[in-house]
Amino acid sequence: MKNSDEKCIKNNFKNLFLNDIFQAGFAMSFCIFLTIVLINLYESVKSKNVFDEIQGFTGQNFWGKSSLEHCDTKFDKLFMGQNADPKLKCYIYQLNLNFVKVEVLNIDPPLVKFPQFFSKTLVNKFLNETEKVKLGELLVKSSDGPDRNVHQQSRIANGTFLSHYFSDVTTFTFNYIQNRINALNFAKAEDFQVLSYKPGGHYAPHFDHLVRNYDLFSKGNRFATFMVILKSADIGGGTIYPNIGVTFQPKPGDAVVWLNMNTDYGRSEGSLHGACPVVKGVKVGLTLWVRSHGQELRWNCPLKKEDPFPLKPLIQPKWLKKDWPLRYGFPLFG
Repeated sequence: MKNSDEKCIKNNFKNLFLNDIFQAGFAMSFCIFLTIVLINLYESVKSKNVFDEIQGFTGQNFWGKSSLEHCDTKFDKLFMGQNADPKLKCYIYQLNLNFVKVEVLNIDPPLVKFPQFFSKTLVNKFLNETEKVKLGELLVKSSDGPDRNVHQQSRIANGTFLSHYFSDVTTFTFNYIQNRINALNFAKAEDFQVLSYKPGGHYAPHFDHLVRNYDLFSKGNRFATFMVILKSADIGGGTIYPNIGVTFQPKPGDAVVWLNMNTDYGRSEGSLHGACPVVKGVKVGLTLWVRSHGQELRWNCPLKKEDPFPLKPLIQPKWLKKDWPLRYGFPLFG
């Protein structure tokens, strides 16, 4: 009887032990399964961005996944670890009795932001001016064959060109810009281009530097780009520079200037940029492409060939008599 009881106890203990092991194994398997599910769910959510749900956005194939991810921001963003760079500073300079705020976003190529460059009054005046003209679908330069403009899904936007002296408002605006940024000779700039992006509108990363154009010999290439935002989108609509790790997310009135050329006047690879897709609202911008002919005396070439153009003309400009304030083409002083 005693042996039978001992055997029964041993069997019960064995069964309990095996049952505990089974339950522990099941619990561990379930935890592993749940962890895998949660990781997959997290990765799927992480891989999505706000642009995946844009109705009418047909340009995904022209954007890299990482570029769209860095477009998804409400503020200016430096995403290549530049925050620790002591050269990225803010400045205020005085030129022609005007105080101008500057933020350095990149050194090579020079990329600077001018916060609140246009006043609210000027922004509204130019927006009203754009309502008087028709903004048609914008085309892009053909990359193959002859010099022609074609429709491509890489750019979905409306816009038009306006002469510097198209009206009193454009004349005042042109002189307003030149009086505050004399690092560039805007007299050599192309006409104003007004750009409007609706939901789904975008311009995939590209270079402003021209491959071919009928007037390259007489005017030179696009040395620099000036852009000011007249109306910002509610969601999306920033400008990304993927090769240098910068996303510019402006407010109305903010402006930005960057150089499209190296010191040998070849294309700067860092000038690659794209207009991030608009998710909600409408974005309206104003652009001036400044040609290289006529800029030579304002930008001194560095001693070393590999060095970039200096930032000084953009952050510490000289007050030149020939750049004294203009209004409707006439100097206010002497």
